[in-house]
Amino acid sequence: MKKVRFILGIVFLLLISNISLAQEAPIKDAIKEVLTEEQIAILQENKALIKEKREAFKATLNEDQLAILQDASLDRKERMQGLRETLTDAQKETFKANREAAKVNREAFRATLSDDQKQQLKTLRAEFREKRGVNRAQRVQRARRENQRERIQERREKIREKREEIQNQ
Repeated sequence: MKKVRFILGIVFLLLISNISLAQEAPIKDAIKEVLTEEQIAILQENKALIKEKREAFKATLNEDQLAILQDASLDRKERMQGLRETLTDAQKETFKANREAAKVNREAFRATLSDDQKQQLKTLRAEFREKRGVNRAQRVQRARRENQRERIQERREKIREKREEIQNQ
């Protein structure tokens, strides 16, 4: 349950604070239309604080831990699990403190939202999730097609090699 809340909190932060580079301009513009200048300033401050804390945490990681984070053969969940297993007690405390600070900032920001803003952001989040799901499905389909092409090419190469082998006999 904690992991789900944590993940949902991160998704909310990414959506609201425009951290995610995958967001398109219309979504960013729609969010800016919902929020006041003060709320946007709060988000920007929170974004800077989170970035600063993330960089400070990353600076504590050793080479092996950084290698886990950069391992492209692992999916995001596996990388995070692998990293958690290697964290020292001090790193775990730093990670926990960063998470708590983000939670406090998130709650402080939510306190500034009106009921109407909350509803509008909820609608925008739903639209974003739907669009992200479609994009994710398209990426999976593209990857499958590419994988199929590679396998077909490998089969063709094997067939050519067999033909040449037979002809040379």
